[in-house]
Amino acid sequence: MMTKDKLYVDFHIIQTVPPSCVNRDDTGSPKTAIYGGVHRARVSSQAWKKATRDLFKEILEKDKLAQRTKDMVGMVIEHIPNPEGIENLSEKVRNLINIASLKASKPLIPSTKLADMLKTLKDYEEEQKKALNDDTISELLNAIVLTTKSIAPNFTGAENIAKTATAIGKFTKAGKEDSDEIKKEKSNNAEKLEEAFRVNSTITKFLGTSSSALYFLGYYEAKELANLLIRQESGEKIDQKEVLWAMNAKINGEHLQSLAVETAFYGRLVTNQPMLNTDASCQVAHAISTHKVDTEFDYFTAIDDRSPEDSAGAGMIGTVEFNSSTLYRYATIAAHDLKKQLGGSSEAAQAVAKFAEAFITSMPTGKQNTFANRTVPDYVMIAIRKDQPVNLVSAFEEPVKTFNGGFVKQSIEKLTNYSGIVYKSFCDYPLEQYIIPGDKNLSETIELLKKKVGEEL
Repeated sequence: MMTKDKLYVDFHIIQTVPPSCVNRDDTGSPKTAIYGGVHRARVSSQAWKKATRDLFKEILEKDKLAQRTKDMVGMVIEHIPNPEGIENLSEKVRNLINIASLKASKPLIPSTKLADMLKTLKDYEEEQKKALNDDTISELLNAIVLTTKSIAPNFTGAENIAKTATAIGKFTKAGKEDSDEIKKEKSNNAEKLEEAFRVNSTITKFLGTSSSALYFLGYYEAKELANLLIRQESGEKIDQKEVLWAMNAKINGEHLQSLAVETAFYGRLVTNQPMLNTDASCQVAHAISTHKVDTEFDYFTAIDDRSPEDSAGAGMIGTVEFNSSTLYRYATIAAHDLKKQLGGSSEAAQAVAKFAEAFITSMPTGKQNTFANRTVPDYVMIAIRKDQPVNLVSAFEEPVKTFNGGFVKQSIEKLTNYSGIVYKSFCDYPLEQYIIPGDKNLSETIELLKKKVGEEL
C-alpha cells in the first residue's frame, strides 16, 4: 500500500563476472553461500559498499564525504593550521571531543594515559555506588588488582577503586624528591600498566568505547571541531552544545546539521552517546550467483629471470582459487530518511543519483591484478516505490540452468517474470521503473531518476 511519507529506490542488477576472486574468506577462497540447495558465488555487502565508497571519492565533493576511522583525533588535527605550534595537541583534541560524551566515565575516546584511565575508573565507581551496583564495582576492582599484580607481584590493592588507584600511584607516579633512577622506574611501571589495562577486556569494557572502535566522521565535522579547538586555544570556553553541534548530534530526533552523505547512507552507531547515532538510509544485499557455482583452482608457476640457463624448473609454484558467475545484486535507499538526514529534497535526490552511479559501475578490487575481471552490468532495473523495498532474489531460488550456453539471458527473464508476479500478488507496482539497457543510457537514466526522486520528495 502506497504511503505519502515514504519513498524507496530499489536497484536490481544482473552482472557477469569472469574467472575472479573479488571477495575471499579467511582461507583465501572465494566467498560462497548455499541458496536454493546449491552452492552460489557470493560477494559480501561490505565489499560492494567499500567499492561504492571508493567511487564516491571521485564523484562527490570532499565536504560531503566521511572517513570511518579509529583516529578521529588525527583527522581533526589535519584541519588545524600550524598544529606544531600547539602543545599537547592530541590530548587537547581528545578532551574536546570527549565534551560530547554522555557521561564523564564513558568518554568517546578513552585516554591511553594511566592517570586518566584511573580517574575514569574512579568516576565510574562513584556512579555505580549511587546505583547500588556493588557486584559491578567488585568485578572491576578485582580486574584492576589482578592486572596490576601482573606488573607488580607484591601489589595488594585496597577496599575500593579510589584507594586502589592511590596505591597504584605510589609506584607509577614520580615525586619531586625521587631520584632520576626512581623516576625512570616509575615511568616504566606506568607504561607497562597502561598497556596491561588497554588489553584487559574487563577494564576496557568499563572505560567506555574502545580505542579500536570505528567512527564515521564527516570531513566538515572534523573542520568544525578544528575551529572549536582554535577558539578554545584563544581562551574561549567551549560547552557541550557546541561540540554536539560540530559532531552533528541528533536533538529531539532531528540532526543539528545535514550529515555527510556517506554517514547518511551507511549509518553511525555510538554506544556512549546515542545523540550521535544515525540509522543507515541505504541497505546493500550480499550479491549471489543466479546459478550453481563450483570453485576452481589455478595452478601457476613463475620463472626466475636471473636463474642460470642450465637451471630447470620454476622459481615459484602456487595455486589460487577462483570462480566465475552471473550475479544478482540488490540495494535499496530510503529516500525519505535521506531527505531528513541531508536537509532537503534536492540534496537527497542528488545523493541518490550519485549512489546510483557509484553502485552500478563499481567493482570490488580483490585479486583484480590477477584476473583483470572488472565488468559492467548486463542489466539494471531501478524501481521507485512508495510502499516498501522489495528484494527480488527469490527469482533465483531455483538456480538458472544453461542449455544453450550462458546465464545472462535466462537470469534477466527470470528476474522480470518474477517481479511481475510479486508486484501483482503482494505489493504495489513501482511508481516509476527504469531499465538499462533501454531507450536511455546510464547517465541519462540517472538524470531521470534524480528528477523523479526530487519531485516525489
